[in-house]
Amino acid sequence: MSHSILFEEKPLKVKTNNEIRKNLFVEENDYFDEVFNKLLKKFLPLSYLENYGHYEKFSERFKNIKKIGTAVHIIYNDEFKFLSAKILEQKGKLFALPHGGLLGQNKDDYDQIVEKKYSTKVFRWTDKYPLEFNQLSKLTPYKIDNIKKNKRILFYPTSSLIKSNYKVPLLRKYHPYHNFFYELYDNLNFNLKKNVKLKSFPHFTSKYLERNWRKIYNKNIFLKPNKTIFNNSKIVIIDNYSTPICELLYTDTPFIIIDPEKKNLKPKILSLFLKLKRLNMLFDNVSQVSNFLNNDYDKIDIWWSKVLKSRIYLDIKKRLIPSDAKKLNLSKALV
Repeated sequence: MSHSILFEEKPLKVKTNNEIRKNLFVEENDYFDEVFNKLLKKFLPLSYLENYGHYEKFSERFKNIKKIGTAVHIIYNDEFKFLSAKILEQKGKLFALPHGGLLGQNKDDYDQIVEKKYSTKVFRWTDKYPLEFNQLSKLTPYKIDNIKKNKRILFYPTSSLIKSNYKVPLLRKYHPYHNFFYELYDNLNFNLKKNVKLKSFPHFTSKYLERNWRKIYNKNIFLKPNKTIFNNSKIVIIDNYSTPICELLYTDTPFIIIDPEKKNLKPKILSLFLKLKRLNMLFDNVSQVSNFLNNDYDKIDIWWSKVLKSRIYLDIKKRLIPSDAKKLNLSKALV
């Protein structure tokens, strides 16, 4: 059953009932209690009060389901949360399925804590026996011979944020107007700028980045997703540790990471990434990246041929890419 058929994609349009919320309070014995009462009335989620009846009725309709799984709804969909709670109450099972790479590798991640606490089993790409399905198999392997003929420098930024949230720190890479790709573009030689294209993150907030880019440079360099987006590029530049790294490793596409900021990664995986500095794949500042591209653009094929054979590259690829030889059948895994 697909998300659009069974679960609401948008929040319910229910207004806050201030009359009911007036009755929400604790006895005030100090200033903390007073502040708590004010915040409770204003910030108690609608799903706890006004929308509670809707979600309760929804979960009752499907209460006979014994098993349920999701890649993202444990965190982002209230209907799914209520239904999952009902199923778990009745001794059913809830499975957290992987929706991308590096899940489980962050040092601090509220989503991972929630999934681990409530799920019967959590699946990851990095499991010894990963599930048989993932999006990597849909990608076209990179052809090393293309480096010479390809001209494109592909900017592949992470998602843009227009406000802070509970799990993402206020880092420059998330800023639609001040991320590192503006500075990198400005620092490139004129003959390289004409080869730059940008693949924005598939989220509505990317419109702010695209709009600002057009305003500053008066250029439309944005690409739509397609299976050969890597194969048509000479090199890809990313700025975060997420699924694109796995996509690039899986296809053996030449890439570089810009990351001057704090890294929210567990020690073991962080140590592997830091070794990429030795291969000129991880840079701590934008000037280093622009210097590398300006000076070695015509020698990327030589550089990348050496990278592909290096133990550092092979080790990180082995760690992050699901094994094809040990994949679990979905129906057998969800027991």
